[in-house]
Amino acid sequence: MRRLLSLPLLVLAGLAVFGCETAPQTRGGQPITEPVRSVVSLSPSSTEILASINYNRILTGRTESDNFPISVSSVPVVASVKPNYEKIAAIKPQLVLYDELLYSKDDIKKITDLGAKTFAFNANTVDEFTKQIYRLGALVNSESNASSYVDKILAAKSTAQAQSLSRNPKVAVVLVGDGTEHMVVGTKSFLADVIRSAGGEPVGPDSDRFVSLSPESFVASNPEMIVIAYPVFSKNEDLTRDGAIKRAKKIVNDPRLKSVLAVQKELILPVDEDILTRRGYRVDRLIEEISRRIQAVAQK
Repeated sequence: MRRLLSLPLLVLAGLAVFGCETAPQTRGGQPITEPVRSVVSLSPSSTEILASINYNRILTGRTESDNFPISVSSVPVVASVKPNYEKIAAIKPQLVLYDELLYSKDDIKKITDLGAKTFAFNANTVDEFTKQIYRLGALVNSESNASSYVDKILAAKSTAQAQSLSRNPKVAVVLVGDGTEHMVVGTKSFLADVIRSAGGEPVGPDSDRFVSLSPESFVASNPEMIVIAYPVFSKNEDLTRDGAIKRAKKIVNDPRLKSVLAVQKELILPVDEDILTRRGYRVDRLIEEISRRIQAVAQK
């Protein structure tokens, strides 16, 4: 009888031990892993995000072009035109961040060959981007700050889409060239989805990045508003806000584009180049700014 009574107790004890071994601790539904303590960022946009949600606590390498937030200036530079792989290897980061659009397949292979974990920002929609922010926040133990940033993005998108627009104006995003060679963003890009989130209809080539502007195609798409980039922080005064006006005039005075509605009405929106061209920490501000102008165009 004693043997029979002891059997269930042994079974329960075994189940208890088994349960402890197969139920790892989780946070947000994901297994808790050892927190990352050293991160190298190889794109200005990923630096913006990491330094803003983690306050530079684990950023150990950055690119020469990083300028936001200002606190990143104290972090060692490990990439200029190209990453310095020897410097990165010496740092021995646990994680390497980068924007996939900035690197070729060969470059990405070299980055992965460093042996550290990698995290590539490659979202082409605002919703995909917010998911990547959540994932990065979990990796670097900054879930709360990551969630706060996502909330700002979703609030900006919700506010923009709550507007009662009679129509969705056609919008093109252009990088103005030094001469007559301009670049226009494709309709499969992240920026195109920002335009949609702001209440506009993006027009451009069938691409997920900036490509050379074809005057014939641009005229055919006939955007009602053109968003252009200009560098706010520059040692050259011609490249500040006065420079933005000059860039807008290059579009307005381009004889090949004179029949475009946005050109005829001079509906050109200059936006800080860093905010416009980076999938960084200021996407909410970009949606808000473009949304305001789209509403004005839609009401005309």
